[in-house]
Amino acid sequence: MRIEFRISEDCRDPLLKTLRNEMLKPLGFLMHLIPRVIEHIVQK
Repeated sequence: MRIEFRISEDCRDPLLKTLRNEMLKPLGFLMHLIPRVIEHIVQK
């Protein structure tokens, strides 16, 4: 007989959601900023 220890999805999902939000917000900001910077450079 084998016993597996796993984190239940109810406990894991809120942790990952918080981590995901903290990581993706700065990345999203950069993804919106880069095209504007390029557009500004092209207009000059």
